[in-house]
Amino acid sequence: MAPSVFQALGWGMALVALGTGCQRKEIPRPDQRPNAVTVQSVGAEPRLKLRYRYRAGESLTYRITSHREISGLPRPAGPVAVTLSVFTDRVRGRRARLRWRVERVASGSARLQGLDLWVETSDRGEISTVSRGRPRPRSRPRPKPSGQVQQSVRRLYLAWPAEAVGPGAWWIQRRDVILAPSTHGGFRARVAARYRFDRVAPCGRGRCAHLSMRLTMDLSHKAGLVKVRGKGRGSGRVVFDLERGRLLESHTRAVIGLSTSLMPNKVVQRLSLNQSMVMTR
Repeated sequence: MAPSVFQALGWGMALVALGTGCQRKEIPRPDQRPNAVTVQSVGAEPRLKLRYRYRAGESLTYRITSHREISGLPRPAGPVAVTLSVFTDRVRGRRARLRWRVERVASGSARLQGLDLWVETSDRGEISTVSRGRPRPRSRPRPKPSGQVQQSVRRLYLAWPAEAVGPGAWWIQRRDVILAPSTHGGFRARVAARYRFDRVAPCGRGRCAHLSMRLTMDLSHKAGLVKVRGKGRGSGRVVFDLERGRLLESHTRAVIGLSTSLMPNKVVQRLSLNQSMVMTR
């Protein structure tokens, strides 16, 4: 289990989409290629392939917290804090089937409580399918979550490069996504996240890869005759256990400025996001 680039845009938004997307009409979604990773530099020796290591029957627990502030609102949105479990149901070669469940909602939407999704993914974090309920035989159709839910789950995973990389390596992950699906039509965004492999350092009994991230995004939305545009930047860091193939923690901050076609040169609203994901056991 790992965060993807959408984490940098706000776990709060992703979790809201998961809580409401099943009850809304599916909207068209841009290309969601799971392998949109371009390596710019492979870094120094020794190089290694960053991979998740799934073990059948294993269950990991994460604490996800997110806080967002929107300028101009009389009541700032409260923080979102949930406990998430990731259970590995099956492993076949490089691919695994995971059960992704919200175990507890400390704060935020109560709709998230008990959310249960099944995800098919590779050891690089390439997601092929997302479904509600346990997968069934092919002769029996499985319930499908909305496109919004599928997007949200895909955005919660960080896809690794195919190449072996070492300290100093950096790569770019680009995606076209839909944000804030509770808004009619959603905000369409082009996102580019630049990840840098900073160093390898001891952690517990093993070694961890420490990565930093820089994010840029362009948003667009049309509300009647008014066009809304947005530009944002963010930064973050990731700690990944190389020995066990697990994400240990991830932290991200981002700021998005919004303007309208009525005042194209003026930022009319600013969205600040601060979120983290930490493995607790």
